[in-house]
Amino acid sequence: MSSRSRAASASCPWPCGTPSRAARPTRISSNACSGPAWPRAWCSSPWCPCSPRHHEERIMIRSAELGKHYKDGEKIVTQGDQAESMFIIQDGEVNVFLESANGDIPLVVLGPGDMFGEMSMFTKQPRTATVTAKGNARVLTVDKRGFLRRIHEDPSLAFRILQKLSERITVLNEEMSRLQETLAQYEKQD
Repeated sequence: MSSRSRAASASCPWPCGTPSRAARPTRISSNACSGPAWPRAWCSSPWCPCSPRHHEERIMIRSAELGKHYKDGEKIVTQGDQAESMFIIQDGEVNVFLESANGDIPLVVLGPGDMFGEMSMFTKQPRTATVTAKGNARVLTVDKRGFLRRIHEDPSLAFRILQKLSERITVLNEEMSRLQETLAQYEKQD
């Protein structure tokens, strides 16, 4: 067997062909994402079973449905809806915004590998924002029951999610601080 053949046999069954770790099976059948429906962007995300990034997140893809395509402006999540799932962006971008009486308030643009709706996995609160596709996007849906089962199987996944939530809280704290400074300057002008 040539070295190239050995490398191919040890590579990811997904389109990326990323070398897999021989000591650990992917737990996903080799035909799980075959075909044109799975672009290479998936394989560069932390959710690919053979991605060298974020091993804790790989297991969660087992509970993910096949990604869904959304067209520009199409709603993926609506603020106020009950939540039973979270989402992982496979390809493209999404806009996250708050709906208000004075119009939409943009919060963030998320891209491949980013997740949203994960707060619903830990609270029984309705969706806190609306999310729409920015251009064409492909998004994976992960249901709550499957997600919680994966956390039970691999508690390090919960730690990874907490890290992401902590990063978001840090960004929000920084933004709130900037807004308070701006408000203080505005009040001094009056």
